[in-house]
Formats: sequence, C-alpha cells, structure tokens
Amino acid sequence: MSLTLTRRHNVDRFGYLIPHRYGNLPMVGAVATYRPGEGRFGSAVAVEEGTENRIATPTTFAGWAIGGENAVLDNDGSFYPSQVKFARVRTTSWGFQSNSIPAANGQTWSVSYIARRGTGDGEPCAAIMIMNASNKHVSNIDPTFSSRNIGGGWVRYEATFTINYANTGYIRLRFSVTATNGGYHDFALPQLEQKPYATSFIDGTRAAGVLRYPQLLDKKRGTLSVWINPHVLANWNNFFSMSLSTGRFLLYFDANGSSRWEFGPSNIGPATPAGTIRAGQWTMHTLTWDADVGVYRYYVNGEFVGERQYVEPDSLPSALPTVTNYGALLDEFLILPYAASEEEIVSWYEAQGPLPPHPQASLQWDRQAVRPAQMVKL
Repeated sequence: MSLTLTRRHNVDRFGYLIPHRYGNLPMVGAVATYRPGEGRFGSAVAVEEGTENRIATPTTFAGWAIGGENAVLDNDGSFYPSQVKFARVRTTSWGFQSNSIPAANGQTWSVSYIARRGTGDGEPCAAIMIMNASNKHVSNIDPTFSSRNIGGGWVRYEATFTINYANTGYIRLRFSVTATNGGYHDFALPQLEQKPYATSFIDGTRAAGVLRYPQLLDKKRGTLSVWINPHVLANWNNFFSMSLSTGRFLLYFDANGSSRWEFGPSNIGPATPAGTIRAGQWTMHTLTWDADVGVYRYYVNGEFVGERQYVEPDSLPSALPTVTNYGALLDEFLILPYAASEEEIVSWYEAQGPLPPHPQASLQWDRQAVRPAQMVKL
C-alpha cells in the first residue's frame, strides 16, 4: 500500500493520518502512524501500544556528549521537517552519546534510529553503554540490528536487547563511526523504549493507538478484508471489537497463534489452528456475511476457515474500531457492501500488488504514490 499523506489530519508531532477513497476519513482522536516500506505491498499503517522515548532530545541532540571527537548537527532538507536535526558523526573513539537513562539488570529494551551512509567505513554503528549506579561506564551491549530502506538514502535500524549486568544503574545510546581521514555517517531520530519491540518514532510519549471510522458496515450483508501483521501475540489480541444485540463482532488472536472471527454469539466463531498467526508476519483476514443466506464466513490467506449461522443484529455501533488493544500493522483495508465470493477472495490473496480501486468499496485505502520526501513518519 502507498498512500497520499496530508497534514490536515496530523495526529502527533511527525505523524500523518490517511486520506481514503470516497472521502471516508478516520474519526477525531486517531493515533496511528504511516510506516513506509513495512506493508504487505509497500507501506502500512501502525496502530501501536503507547510508548515513551527515553532519549531526552531526539530531534535536536541537545546535551549529547561528544567523546572528544566531532559531531555536527545539521538539516539539509532532504527528508525531515525543518525542526529535526541529524548528527553528522565522524571518526570517534567514544562516540556520540545520549543522556543517561535509569535502567536495571534484567530489563528488556528496544532501540531504533535512522542513518544515512556517508564516507565512513561499514554500516553506521550504534551500541548501548551500560553505566553503573554512579553513572560510570562499565560495559557495552552490541545489539543485532535489523534494517530497512525508507527512502532518500536513509535506513531505519531496530534492535531489542535484555540487560545482563548486575550493577546496571543507567544506559546510554552511542553512535560511532569507523573511518580514516575523518569519514562520517549521518544519524537521526534515536529512540530508546522499555518495550520488547521497537515502535514508531515519537519525541516524548505517545498514547495507545486508536484508529476508528464512522460505522461503514452494512448489517444486512458485506465483506471486510484486511492484511494484519501483529507486533506481539497475546491472548485476546483484539480487532474490530463491537458489542451487538446478537453477541459481538470480533476478530481476535491468541498467544498460541490461533485466530477466530465472530459475528454473533461469543466463543463459537470459526477458528484457525494454533501456529497460523505469528508476530511479525502478514496474514490476510476476510469476513463475509449475508442475512438472507443466514451465514457468515471467515477466510485466512484466501482459504476458507469455517462458517456459522448469521442473524442480523438490531443495529451496529456508531463507530467501527480497528486495532483495539496491543498493536499491529494494517494494510489493504477493504470494506464492500456485498458478500464477496470465495473466488474473488482468493484472487485478492494471490495478487502480486495492491488491489486496484474497487468501484463498490465503502472503504479502500488510497494507493496513490507517495514521494519519499513526504515519508517523514517513521
């Protein structure tokens, strides 16, 4: 998915919400994030748990310690809003160090940043400095980072680590460069958060994710299809949760990797086997329903999971939620006013790119191309 972005629906300091086909926009109060390069096809939308970036000055680097070496703060207009600075770090022995952050042995943290290669050797490097209770440097952690290109020559790096040093009192993030003759790399948007996975960049704190729409489902008949990539698997990992006169509308994952979708009485909806859903992996979930036929059907990755009796509820709530707890990436969100056939659903799954605009869609995320210079939310 690729989306046209607009600041008209700004949701946090560097965030954007999503314009959609046919003018159906999220409700006021949304907290969601555009994630370039992370979708099933191109980009995705993240609805995430709340978090706090423990780096005190991630957009200005004010107060960072330069270990006797050279780091120039700049903004060349290539990627960010003008208020965001990047650090051009040159050959260094002690690196460019963040503020000290209280931490303890056994804690699990995640670190993320973006970098652009310059004239330095190898990858732009980052490490975690372990400081003791007196704030003295005593050890290092060199996390194994994953990386992905996000445009404009910039790469996002992410890693999760667990502290294993008994006398830990603080941690610091350190950038460093290996080079001869003053070579450099550029670094920006550092984040340290006490979570088991990295989330989108935020300067300060971000509330738990919320992405709701005015009710777009037809209770008589319809289809809802979406690709989901959960950040974590936990029991009652809920999506689209709504209470009904006939029971509930709810897609949920469990810690064992099973999924179940219900449009009626609780705990009897069609369910997939354990291991079907995995954290960090995409699956396509589709529900169809038709009151005249009296059946709702659940499909995963285009395969029929099961069906149950469908009784039309008295009404639907005024709002349609998406991710209702924990966090996940969403892509290719589609709502139709009819019950799609199994053949049509299979064709969506087998498509090798974003779906073309559907003429009957009640909701379909816009797939118009986006220039890299606009992809400022990470």
